[in-house]
Amino acid sequence: FLRERGLGADDRLRRSARALYEQVLTAQPPLTVNTFHGWFLQLIEAAPLTANLAGATLVETDARQFDEHWQRFADSLQKVPESPVAQAFVRLLALAGQDSAQKLIRRAFDRRSEWLALGGDVDQALALLRDGTGAEGEALATFFSARRMDEIQAYLGFLESNTPSDQQRAQSLREALHSPLPASGRGESVSFEALRGTLLTNENTLRKRELNKTLEKRFGEGAARFVELHARLGEAVLRCLEQQVAERALAFNEDACTVFADFLAQVEAYKQARRQIDFADAEWSVLRLLRDEATAALVQARLDARYRHVLLDEFQDTNPLQWQVLRAWLDAYSDDERPTLFLVGDPKQSIYRFRRAEPRLFAVAADFLKHHFAAEFLEQDATRRNALPIVDVVNALFLDEARFTPFREQTSQAGNLPGRVELLPLFGRDIAEEAPLRSALRDPLREAETEPEDQRLHREADALAAKILEITGSDDGQAWQITEKDQTRPARYGDFMLLLRSRTHMATYEHALAAVGIPFDAGSCGGLLTALEVRDLLALLEFLTLPSDNLKLAQTLRSPLFACTDEELLCLAGTRECNWWQRLQALSSPRPDRGEGAGEDSVPTGLQVYPESVAISPRLARAARLLEAWQHDADRLPAHDLLDRIYH
Repeated sequence: FLRERGLGADDRLRRSARALYEQVLTAQPPLTVNTFHGWFLQLIEAAPLTANLAGATLVETDARQFDEHWQRFADSLQKVPESPVAQAFVRLLALAGQDSAQKLIRRAFDRRSEWLALGGDVDQALALLRDGTGAEGEALATFFSARRMDEIQAYLGFLESNTPSDQQRAQSLREALHSPLPASGRGESVSFEALRGTLLTNENTLRKRELNKTLEKRFGEGAARFVELHARLGEAVLRCLEQQVAERALAFNEDACTVFADFLAQVEAYKQARRQIDFADAEWSVLRLLRDEATAALVQARLDARYRHVLLDEFQDTNPLQWQVLRAWLDAYSDDERPTLFLVGDPKQSIYRFRRAEPRLFAVAADFLKHHFAAEFLEQDATRRNALPIVDVVNALFLDEARFTPFREQTSQAGNLPGRVELLPLFGRDIAEEAPLRSALRDPLREAETEPEDQRLHREADALAAKILEITGSDDGQAWQITEKDQTRPARYGDFMLLLRSRTHMATYEHALAAVGIPFDAGSCGGLLTALEVRDLLALLEFLTLPSDNLKLAQTLRSPLFACTDEELLCLAGTRECNWWQRLQALSSPRPDRGEGAGEDSVPTGLQVYPESVAISPRLARAARLLEAWQHDADRLPAHDLLDRIYH
């Protein structure tokens, strides 16, 4: 562009670019780059005191913290076992089991922002689910109406006059009809189950009964009535079964929502007392600030003074609550005061579903900006990165995907650059890998338990290594040709990059590559935290945190920090105190045969035997002195200062 317009245009454009760059650098307030969560935390820090967010500390609610919340919640329910929440909790455990119930509440807790954004009310949530569904047992109670009982009695009359098998069914059904319905509504009805078994098969399909000469000969004109009753009662039973499934689902959701609402209230009270928030709290808190009339004006004024132009990149990874925050901010503007907004994204590249990202929001946001901001929609459907065969596969995958409608067909600007897509086969579990069925109990004293190993991942890794050997020609000498700078060359190992969803099974692929001699450089190389020196230091820190951990103390004493021998550890094992730290303190405490306040220099070399026949060594004495000092420091120093003290 500059060359086409000559040197003068070149100079003018450079001066303009330099002036624009200077304007950006000196702008007040300056240009900022932030994530959604970083932006939310800034808004929380600037929130008014009435929002009750001052002094909040950001914490991460990981699995360990959730387990602690869960245990406190369960303990609180044990104190009031007759409460509605405790009863709902018991029913939830009985139906789903402890592990599944805990996972269910954990998933709900991770998505609590949406729950709070919708009001956080159990009745409101259940109202969305009811849709005409009654309480559990209601469908069964209304099934046996007076009219239906007349139909059942008429149907019984036909059965008792039919084949011996029907007569037996009729006798069982007549006896079952005298059984009462379950009092609580939560249970099975003997009479309904008998009727279901009479009318339906084990797969809950209507038993076949057709009008034929045999029935007409036996019942005459009543044969048609018999077939009609059979079909009508069967359809009624099927409808009742569907209603019972809906009732049980509603009852389950009612118990789950009741338990979750109380669990969330207890967790929020616990965190509020300690002024703690996490990322989900940050999202919900900002949305609440922008929705609350008492705080919205102040927050909006801060945003007005701070942002005039907003660019949101990778918008396909936005979750619904983040979009609601943006809407709450943008909806408060008049047409003339709104900031300029620019969204960039590609729904096909949305990979953060585990963070509640919703790629369909891209179309929703585009439609909103088009109608309310008169925004232009700039389409970019051509790529220079990928060859046409790669793009053809992308088109085939997404053209029929409902979540990306309307999807525009992609094109490639790579010209005739060759490309290729291959799929390795899916590896199923081998029958030999299934756990064998035992005819008798295993004697654990004489027979070791054998657990079958899932070899699917290993077979996939082996197939991948074999495919790389094929492409590079390492197995037969016929390598694939790679086009590079308008020239072709054989494929090399360095042309490959393996992308994994996680590092969990990386070692399996590394072993498969190493087994066939393929060199690789993996992201798992290094491993600072797995180094022995770091593990020894972590053991020391964990002991200082929990002095009753005998194993961490033993690892610390054996590490080069103190270099204690096995004999010295056996010395600790032979004393009477409850844990090893108390034993070490008792050994190093002043004795009648050692002067009060004797320091490390006064400890004789070798083992010293006391009247209690317990030995102390210089290394153990030094360990006791330093560990006691570090424990004192651990209570008052930040972690990095403590490590600095330990190092020196």
